Amino acid sequence: MGLFIMAIVGTNENIYLGITNLIPYTMKKTFFLLLILVVTVNLQAQVYWLNDLESAKSVASESNKLIVMDFWASWCGPCNLMDQKLWQSSEIVPYSKNFVGVKIDFDNNHTLAIAYNTQAIPKVVLATASGDVIWENVGFSGADSYLTILKAVPVNVGELNKYAVAYESAKKDPMANYNYGLAFQTIGKDIANDNLKRSFLKCCENYLSKAQKLSKDEGFNSEIDLYTILNDVYNGKPEKALKKLDKQGARPGNNNYEDIRHFVLAKCYKGTKDQENFEKEKKQISKKELLAQLD
Repeated sequence: MGLFIMAIVGTNENIYLGITNLIPYTMKKTFFLLLILVVTVNLQAQVYWLNDLESAKSVASESNKLIVMDFWASWCGPCNLMDQKLWQSSEIVPYSKNFVGVKIDFDNNHTLAIAYNTQAIPKVVLATASGDVIWENVGFSGADSYLTILKAVPVNVGELNKYAVAYESAKKDPMANYNYGLAFQTIGKDIANDNLKRSFLKCCENYLSKAQKLSKDEGFNSEIDLYTILNDVYNGKPEKALKKLDKQGARPGNNNYEDIRHFVLAKCYKGTKDQENFEKEKKQISKKELLAQLD
């Protein structure tokens, strides 16, 4: 898409205008921002920043990316140092295309700063396309601690953003919370950086807990318990997960519950390198999508 847009901009302005005329008016602003973002990232060795969170949300949603917010102020020494050592460094440039950056001036955006509990700056927030916080950090003592996180930001989070938007309009719906929570788990389990992985899985637990509180369906809530325990496995603690499963015991439920329980047990035994019990639990799973996750 980047090369296609660059060809349009670089060779024929009339073609670009023709394309934008085909786009509904409500989508033109987002399209234009995406155009600028793609061209800037391709042509310049620097992070491209938006200065409006709502625009960043639109671009993130359209491009299946997360948002990185940088709360700053012109008078803030550490903020200026962060610009020089982190945002303008050659190391961050290859990864800047994986997120949508937005600079938020602390002096001009007090309401937004309060909404994100910004009591000190610089503050960096990693968020979904709906603005929900995944990870955050305050202060600047060096670029390395931020680089390790930003390098691990997932490239494509379309499913997560989809459920984030759905959650915004249905916060009291158990299923909206459930789907949002599992979307965090699906992405978080494969993140290499332990710090960022824990943040994703913590978000997963928060939304699964909300779903459980909103639901009166015991079978549904039992499934949520299993997926919550599964986070221990993804956090490298299969023994802890096994103890929780043993304490919980098998509960009466439908085939879906039984499949998930066998799946979680199989993941635990795989984590403890107990091949015999792993194979035993694997044979009890009927759902192909769960079996695929064991390979």
